[in-house]
Amino acid sequence: MEEKTKKSVRFDLRRREFLKMGLAAGLAAGIPMGLIPKIGSRTAYAQISEALEKIPAETRWTITGNALTGMSVGIMTALFDAVGQEKYNEIIKQLMTEGGGASKQIADNLGLAGVDAKSTAETFRTVLLVSMGPEFKFQIVEATAEKAAYRCTECPWWNRVKELGTPYDLLSVGSSAYTNSFVKSLNPKVTVSRLTGMCVGDAYCEYVFEL
Repeated sequence: MEEKTKKSVRFDLRRREFLKMGLAAGLAAGIPMGLIPKIGSRTAYAQISEALEKIPAETRWTITGNALTGMSVGIMTALFDAVGQEKYNEIIKQLMTEGGGASKQIADNLGLAGVDAKSTAETFRTVLLVSMGPEFKFQIVEATAEKAAYRCTECPWWNRVKELGTPYDLLSVGSSAYTNSFVKSLNPKVTVSRLTGMCVGDAYCEYVFEL
């Protein structure tokens, strides 16, 4: 009983942390606070629309990506603290497998396909950028119809983990589950392997797509 209480306390504290982190991400991205209207005013919706128009698209994209990854990593940390490594891996694998498959809809909406290894890798990188923000940085290693490889040298998820100071690996299981599920839903004939990962101490994450 005492152990459950301790876990509940840790979870609640972490929950507050990720909420503050999401707010901080928005502020750090440079949103002009004077543009935010007072909630409840008659013209609130019009003011919000006008305020958004004044914020450059790149800034809005950055704010959204930072808030998404910041709050998500906070939730993941709280979950890990509450249930432990084994159960955490089980839950995250299931969630990210579903997320990877569902992300094909983003590719479809953008008119992107995965007819071979090269186009699958390109589509995957594009969906990551569109849905998770512009912090991602990629280096193309190889790009042919049969085989494509790239390195991710900057990752918003890894950046948030470092900012939060999380001492354990939150990302490996989820990253692999999401990537494999997305690629399979895009083109079942293409396989993907992650050779290295920043979340396990490497300098970059390297992915290889093969047809």
